[in-house]
Amino acid sequence: MNETRALHEQGQSIWLDNITRSMLETGQIQHYIDQYSVTGLTSNPSIFDKAIGSGDYDDAIRAKAAGGRKGEELFFELAIEDLQCADDLFLPHPRTHRRHRRLGLAGGLAAARLMERIDMRSKALV
Repeated sequence: MNETRALHEQGQSIWLDNITRSMLETGQIQHYIDQYSVTGLTSNPSIFDKAIGSGDYDDAIRAKAAGGRKGEELFFELAIEDLQCADDLFLPHPRTHRRHRRLGLAGGLAAARLMERIDMRSKALV
């Protein structure tokens, strides 16, 4: 048993602090789930900004821009698409599914920190 699986078996949650479209498309995140017992993923605008600058998103950006998307709207559409794809990877996995049931969670675990001004707006709405 590898070290991360041993930690997982002792109740530790192992999360990635990174996401890119290529990590999703190549199966790298699935590999981390299967081989290293990763049970969640988190990101933030800086991580997404760096990922978007990598070139992985050029085709998606062009398509969304042609559809009239721009600025933050385009940025968040891309980020949400990636988070939803990542979330779907965690849902069917037996190790993460058991943990989700134990924690009372319905789905996978993929989350992102929003930009501060958006955080402030959402707090005002709650």
